[in-house]
Amino acid sequence: MHHNILIWVIDCLRADKCFTPPADKPFQGFPLFQRRGVSFTGCYSAAVNTTPSMTSILTGCYPFVHGVHKLTGPRLAPQYPSLAQLLTDKGYHCRAEVTGPLLPALGLDSGFHEYHYRSACEHIFTGWGDQFLAGLRDWGRDQSSFLFLHTFELHEKPVRDKPFDTRLYGATEYDRTLYGVDNFARKLVDILDLDNTTVVLTGDHGEVIARRDFYRKLTVINRTLFKYRLKGRAFTVGHGYDVREDLVRVPLILSGHSCPHGEFVATPVSHVDIVPTISGLVSLSKSHTGSLPGVNLLPLADISPADSRPIFFEACDVGGTQARRRRIGVRRGRYVLFYSLDEKDDVGELYDVERDPETRTNLARREDRVARDLSDCITRFIKKSESEARGQAIEGTELSELEEKLRSLGYM
Repeated sequence: MHHNILIWVIDCLRADKCFTPPADKPFQGFPLFQRRGVSFTGCYSAAVNTTPSMTSILTGCYPFVHGVHKLTGPRLAPQYPSLAQLLTDKGYHCRAEVTGPLLPALGLDSGFHEYHYRSACEHIFTGWGDQFLAGLRDWGRDQSSFLFLHTFELHEKPVRDKPFDTRLYGATEYDRTLYGVDNFARKLVDILDLDNTTVVLTGDHGEVIARRDFYRKLTVINRTLFKYRLKGRAFTVGHGYDVREDLVRVPLILSGHSCPHGEFVATPVSHVDIVPTISGLVSLSKSHTGSLPGVNLLPLADISPADSRPIFFEACDVGGTQARRRRIGVRRGRYVLFYSLDEKDDVGELYDVERDPETRTNLARREDRVARDLSDCITRFIKKSESEARGQAIEGTELSELEEKLRSLGYM
């Protein structure tokens, strides 16, 4: 019997939104994966922009290592093999269905037999979604297969599924769209053979959601027409500019083949753990995965306590093709530190995320020793991990096409 792997990355999916819907409107699709798997409620994305985050998911490396920090690349260097390349060597047929900024020019198509890029207007609520589900019925029947699925409906201008586009399903477009995505998840479970398929469901990063659609629309209009960033939390939307908890905390659900059922784990984990976990399931060679910073999350008994390892994440605020600033975060134990590389003398912002999940009370002065220990941890990790090897810069027609795509998506 063939073993199949599906990684479904839902753009902008936040952990809290996925795991805690309103009590009077529970989800119908996501819980089906949760019952057949293990849910990690404390997963951190490696970056808060799609391109570097996806690169980390597929390589198991932090952006400090693979060097892809921006939406415009550079192109992934060949010395960092992707999960698709490793699975191809194992005999898997590898296919990607992607959208948003993930054009082939970025090099993420390496190792895939099929890399299908689609316009953002072709989404799961259109005929494309129906065609995708229909084709999935025969997927992996004749050969072990890996499918990398990237969906974009929750992005900054959410696309709603009509049956759920009412106030009964939430006060914001994001909330209402999420119910449509959940319904698509239900359809996926109906089709997939979870006895022979391992599903990884996650988000590439989180999202700051305006409390009401009015604030979101006003913010987008100002940013698009007047290039002015409105101040205040009510007017802060989107992602990519900081490393706060609602931007980096994403769900991670491992479901189906070889996964425990109905387990929930609060221990902090990272996107860089996905490649080692898949590698363990299919017995990939440790000649590559043994040097990765992540860990195999299965079996659960082998997961280290929260205090034993730091987990890193970063943000590059992008203006055009240039990073305006880099923000680095580290989570270890109950504390998280946010640190700006542009302010070398600053010890950073320290928060106790167990007591202060919204990161409102900066403890850096009160807990100076902890803050300095974590800032030193960041400095040591960057110095040790940042490689000299970099991919080729994207230039010419490819860069123009990528920038035009980013403009159409509201990034530039």
